[in-house]
Amino acid sequence: PDLDVAGAYTPAELQTLLTTGKGKSKPDLGLMSIVARYSFSQLTPGERRAIADYVLARANREQPPQ
Repeated sequence: PDLDVAGAYTPAELQTLLTTGKGKSKPDLGLMSIVARYSFSQLTPGERRAIADYVLARANREQPPQ
């Protein structure tokens, strides 16, 4: 999926998503919610923070001219 949608999240919101599976605009994001609750929630807070930092950096990167 396109990571650009993650740019709408703050770092704290994205870490909540990775921990609980609850999205910013709706509580159930299907497969993402399942993966977050049963896999990402097992990561340490530092690991989830690193994932959030990476995803947000990708979402906010400068786009090449088209």
